[in-house]
Amino acid sequence: MLPRSQYAWVALALALCACVVNPVDYSGTQFSCVEEVCPGDLVCVNDVCVEPGGQGDGGVSAFERELTVDNSASAGGLDNFPLLVRLDSSRIEYAVCEPDGRDLKFTDADGTALPREIERWDPSGVSIVWVNVGRIEATASGAVLTMRYGDGVPVADDPTAVWSEFAAVYHLADGSDSSPSDFDGTVSGAPPIEGPVGPALNFRGNGDYVDLGRDRPFLRAQTAATSSAWARLASGFVGPGVIFATSIDNGGLPTNSSRLQMLVLVDRTLNSSARSLDSGPSAEILGPVLSEGVWVHITHTVDFAADRMELFVDGLSVATETALGLEAASADSVSTQTVIGRGDRIDDIDQYDGDIDEVRLIHRVRSADEIAADYRGSADQLVGFGPAVVVP
Repeated sequence: MLPRSQYAWVALALALCACVVNPVDYSGTQFSCVEEVCPGDLVCVNDVCVEPGGQGDGGVSAFERELTVDNSASAGGLDNFPLLVRLDSSRIEYAVCEPDGRDLKFTDADGTALPREIERWDPSGVSIVWVNVGRIEATASGAVLTMRYGDGVPVADDPTAVWSEFAAVYHLADGSDSSPSDFDGTVSGAPPIEGPVGPALNFRGNGDYVDLGRDRPFLRAQTAATSSAWARLASGFVGPGVIFATSIDNGGLPTNSSRLQMLVLVDRTLNSSARSLDSGPSAEILGPVLSEGVWVHITHTVDFAADRMELFVDGLSVATETALGLEAASADSVSTQTVIGRGDRIDDIDQYDGDIDEVRLIHRVRSADEIAADYRGSADQLVGFGPAVVVP
């Protein structure tokens, strides 16, 4: 980027040399205005050089960018999908937005408003926003959204609409649940860190955990479930350690007998389990040995009705087990205790040693396409951003 003092000289030089020099394509490039001068055909609006979008009498009501979701890697479309929109100064003009981003809006191709949740708004860095997209086709332009900002008109966050199908969603900036279940938890220890998707928590294997409450129906009388999380093992990992566990109903006394659990064993092998009855053995599935110090996205699907479980790592299937002896549905009772970061008895057993982000639970088997798209979206591989256009 050129020094600010040279913008006027650049504009003059381009004008003088227009007859012999091909025009420079500045589309999608952001500059700060200097003395109301911008390079190329860009125009100065609110001290930012942007592509002209029809100035009218010079008034500006908003900025807009077109967002394209590339879902060509999927075999099928995605419905009711919570899409991550990761923003920085190359993707949004922070200076024209409200300080907390409350005037940020999204619409689909038909102009229908889409619910959004701002997980983090950081005008000096990266902001994390979730948008529920009704339908994303399996194409390179699977969905085209319009992102509008800078008009000063606020809209409220609506996390329960974004995560309407989920039973629990923990972004782990704290213990809050963004799902309609409202299963808020309490963080004990576990200092905040930067995760793969915004804020996360560090579990140091010394008693840190998130208490997700007692006697809650996390998995009551359900025919299927999918749990997922981002996890990173500490260097020198000491196991076993529980990522997420929801216990059986034991009359108010936690026993470390989980109805659903994601666990890393002593040798760093990924182990997930499920139990359909409050008594009797659990069914287990083993995944790969996880590396220390590397973030991985883990998904565990349980189909009680089909007696089947599957594990995914970074969007890819790594293990499948069938004929596990599961009943057609989970027990029709509440979970005595549910926990992130240690065993569900909340004592010295199975304390997790590492970092965790984005723990989720949904009461159905998510498809392989959904799981892969969830990983790609979290890794910032789904959304393309068009240039800023001024809306008069």
